This record gives sequence, structure tokens and C-alpha cells, in this order.
Amino acid sequence: KEEASTSSFNCFECGKPGHMKAKCPNLLKKQQEETKLKKNGRGKRAYIAWEDNDSSTTSDESEVEENNLCLMAGADQDTIVSDSDLESNLDYDQLQEAFIQIHKEAEKLDALNSKLKNKLKWYENALIKAE
Repeated sequence: KEEASTSSFNCFECGKPGHMKAKCPNLLKKQQEETKLKKNGRGKRAYIAWEDNDSSTTSDESEVEENNLCLMAGADQDTIVSDSDLESNLDYDQLQEAFIQIHKEAEKLDALNSKLKNKLKWYENALIKAE
């Protein structure tokens, strides 16, 4: 039963039926060759050299050396800044300012509430003494 079900699969590496990519002989050969190259130290190498321009220049001449460098970052997505992003920053600043104002008002109301509670206690005590 297992042989019949596996023979219906086609390999994604070589396209032949009867095995899957993980057990493909072509893929296994490639992997073995890559490991041999890595073991022998013949894998990918990079050679970097400076250009030697010592062609009949005198020491009196001023030499200008210029090194050009180009760096690239691998990015999955392009980031696009839109006006809505800038507006959201403005909205955030406005919200923060409004929060600060409301917080100050809440502190004032809390102080007023405390004073009124103290007055209420004083009037209640005065009423009890008057009875």
C-alpha cells in the first residue's frame, strides 16, 4: 500500500515519480559535492585587491586617492512614507498636548473635591454639635 501511494508522488527536484525531493538521488549527489568542497576549503571565496597605480609619479605631485564604496541592505519590503504617516505624528502630538491639559484639569478638580469633602465633614460635625 505504501509503495503504491509513494509512486504517485513526483519529485520536485528531478520530476521523476517514485520518490520525494528529500530522497532524490540528484539532490543527494549535489549535497555530497557541496560538502566535499566545503571540507576541502574550495567553497566560495572572495578576492579583494587594491589597484596599484604607481606609474611614473613624482613625490612633488599631490596624490588624490578616492575610494568608492557601495553598501546595500537586503530589504523584504519597500517602506513608503506617506502624508498620512506625517498626519498621524501630528495627531499624536495634539493628543499628547490634550492629555496634558486634561490631566492638569483633573488635578485641579481632585483638589477642589478634597476641599469640598473637608467642608462637608466640618458642616456634619457642626450639625451634630448643634443638635
